[in-house]
Amino acid sequence: MKRACVVIIIVLFFVSCLCATRDSSPRWVDAARNDSVYFTIHYSGEKIVVTDALLKPKWFNQESHMDFTKGKTIYERAEGSKSIKKDFPEIHQILKRIEREVERKAVDGEINFRPLDCRVADAPRNDAPHGGRFWVTGAKNGVEMDVELASFEILMALKNKTHADIVIKTKVVPHRTEKQVLSAVGLRAEFSTKFDAGNRCRSGNIRRSAECFNGLVLPQGEVLSFNRVVGPRTAVRGYEEAKIIVDGEFVQGVGGGVCQTSTTLFNAALLSGLDVVSSHNHSLPISYVPAGRDAMVSSIADLGLRNNTGGTVYFEAGVDKGNRVFFKVYGNKLGNVTFKPKTEVTSKPQEVEVIGVVPESLEEYEKIVVESGYPAKSARTYLEVYEGGSLVKRKLVRKSNYKGKVQVVRYERIPEIVDCSDSTTPSVLRTATPSPLEGEFFQSVAPSQARD
Repeated sequence: MKRACVVIIIVLFFVSCLCATRDSSPRWVDAARNDSVYFTIHYSGEKIVVTDALLKPKWFNQESHMDFTKGKTIYERAEGSKSIKKDFPEIHQILKRIEREVERKAVDGEINFRPLDCRVADAPRNDAPHGGRFWVTGAKNGVEMDVELASFEILMALKNKTHADIVIKTKVVPHRTEKQVLSAVGLRAEFSTKFDAGNRCRSGNIRRSAECFNGLVLPQGEVLSFNRVVGPRTAVRGYEEAKIIVDGEFVQGVGGGVCQTSTTLFNAALLSGLDVVSSHNHSLPISYVPAGRDAMVSSIADLGLRNNTGGTVYFEAGVDKGNRVFFKVYGNKLGNVTFKPKTEVTSKPQEVEVIGVVPESLEEYEKIVVESGYPAKSARTYLEVYEGGSLVKRKLVRKSNYKGKVQVVRYERIPEIVDCSDSTTPSVLRTATPSPLEGEFFQSVAPSQARD
């Protein structure tokens, strides 16, 4: 019995020697947890003590841990390692967690916009870009963690089998300067139309509706609604009566002239490359833009524009020189890209109404225009996109149809008079002078019509 005990003691001694030989790595023990401590990471006033208990839960299961490590200790794995990320994924996870807590992206700040006639005291400098319309606030530097250095120091500590204190190093990532941020902003397009400043009510409606867009900011991807921005055109809100088009006729209505504002915005939007979501033509042609380039609005018809420029869009609008409504569209610079609206207009034959009877022979008759008219038209509006002067895209924006106006005419016989210069040989001459026997001639002048 005594001999058996001696044998067991000798065997246990040799086993302990073998184990000591296999893993002669130094061991630091967390007394509170009775666990091995490999190294400590310090960052932002915090620290992480890396132990077996911390590392093992990083693995999906024990089997995956054994397959990857082949049963080697963490120090044995470090001997031939060149990368923490590749050979120690459980440690790399810890570093990535710290990185998420430590790092902060640089913030270039927010671009502020004030149109020139709404400039505030604390905003612009005279030498600021675009005359002080834009300035930047809220810029902050970022913080970046040196993951590569931390990985190297941890790997060296494991190779040397030393209990190291790893201090995470960071560096400042500067934000872009105001000049750099604003260098990407530019005037994308501008458009204007003229109106009769003597028509006080209509001019006031144009001015009031245009000023609703002065200083408007449209973020990327959002849709601008003309009716939502301007609101109802009512007398309570300051709009007055002027000519509007209703069912192909010019009549008096509250808000006349607002369609010139929407038309001017529509053309500025086309030139700037904004996406036209909805637009409508008038029932009659208008004078201030070509057919296919107008944009009628009403309580049931809206002008919708989507910002598809990749950045924020800024509007400046109003009345300039007393008789010109304008829109300026600012945003990301176009570079070598140009947008050109094109229209293809087709006119139908002019309809003519004759008062009285059409003579069989027109040689002795003169056609008198009693009421002027114009032919019906149809138009296709396209937006062409050019890059470096080369056409790269052509998109149909809208199809438009306009009613015509019948021309009213009548025929008058050209009177004959006798030439009395030679009394012996009378001759008959034609003249345009009216004869009392033939009735009076009268000239028809088309009445001036205010265009909405």
